Amino acid sequence: RILEVGQRSLVYAVPATLYVVHNNLVFVAHVYLSAPMYQLLNNIKIIATCVAYRLMLRRQLLVIQWIALAQLGIGMACSSLDEKGCASAVGRDFAGGYA
Repeated sequence: RILEVGQRSLVYAVPATLYVVHNNLVFVAHVYLSAPMYQLLNNIKIIATCVAYRLMLRRQLLVIQWIALAQLGIGMACSSLDEKGCASAVGRDFAGGYA
């Protein structure tokens, strides 16, 4: 009985260890990266998850999901540019005023 509980608990040890490593790497990333750069790299996880969903699971994405990915990619590209370059490329800021 005690051995069964130990084996059941061992199943959760691997994800828990990976979670601890990930959280520590996040803190290290915050030390070496600026907040916008960290957020840009963090958004790449969404795109990678979508690609893995599409290729590994062979599932179709809805049109609205492709549009959302395109908007995320455009937003990441614009935020990596300087403010004036992005505003001149897009023309207007998100609130509707001129940048």
